Amino acid sequence: MEMTLENFIVDNSNEKAYKAIKKLLKDRKEYLPIYIYGKIGLGKTHLVTGIADKAMKNDNVLLATCENFINDFMRTNGEKNYLGKYYNCEFLILEDVQYILNKKPIQKEINKLVDDFISKNKKIVLTSSLPPEISFNIEGFSDNFLVYQITIPTVKLKRGIIRMVEKEKDVVFDKENLRKIIDEVDNVKTLYDILKEEYKQIRFDTLI
Repeated sequence: MEMTLENFIVDNSNEKAYKAIKKLLKDRKEYLPIYIYGKIGLGKTHLVTGIADKAMKNDNVLLATCENFINDFMRTNGEKNYLGKYYNCEFLILEDVQYILNKKPIQKEINKLVDDFISKNKKIVLTSSLPPEISFNIEGFSDNFLVYQITIPTVKLKRGIIRMVEKEKDVVFDKENLRKIIDEVDNVKTLYDILKEEYKQIRFDTLI
């Protein structure tokens, strides 16, 4: 399924992060860095991919993972700087910054990057599975950010995702299976994966 803002289902578990991200598309005057965290598989990538797609119409956007940043940081030397693309974009989205935990030089470089974006009033969003005070061992780092947590999906959110998938695929899932899935699954990515397999099984059964 394509990750867009239009098919990002919103409820109490992600509403504040969603509204903050949407505001970045409308507010053209002043920006505060945004830090979104939550367990893996709760929809952070879907949300930032959706806004990156929208923002590309008006801004020079770079969507990258922390792994990309670490690799470019390690490749940078006196002759060639691979970090320029991060500093030169107008809107930077950097995912999975939990991977810089205990990597002091890279933490300092990202802190420098954030300060640069703030001074130039440019947009920057970081995502992580950890809160900022754990991902970054830099005093006062989180004070620069609007921080939002995405929590485990509610029953309402899970039902909303199921309805959307049924409509998109023109299928009706078995109600008994759905009750079990809703009760047991607390991860958005896992839910989508299960529904994908359920759909495959339905398609297979119709061919027999």
